Amino acid sequence: MLHIDYTASMPVHRQIEEQICSLIATGILRPKDWLPSVRQLATDISINPNTVQRAYASLEEKGIIVSVKGRGSFVAPDLSAIDRVHKKMIDGMIREVILKSSLAGWSKERIREKFLNILNEGETKQ
Repeated sequence: MLHIDYTASMPVHRQIEEQICSLIATGILRPKDWLPSVRQLATDISINPNTVQRAYASLEEKGIIVSVKGRGSFVAPDLSAIDRVHKKMIDGMIREVILKSSLAGWSKERIREKFLNILNEGETKQ
């Protein structure tokens, strides 16, 4: 389900959070889907259960997952939290493209034109 990069600069708990959000945003995990228990996920990816608990607690605080005592953790049934996940993921991808384009020497105008061209291509294909 998840893959942890131990050489990455991002802390493991953040990697777990981001990957779960990505699974939700892409529809692999849907509202009310069950998540592995803290202990099970920790065993599956060979990390300390406290790290998984930290990630789950953060996701629950953001309204992305809910925990039910005695039953486990689930993707939140409220689609507004999931919509926020989609928006955050898309915003991040767009920011990454803009940053990479800028680093490659593209001007703001060239980046804007490219986005508009791609958007217009999509309209003509519909």
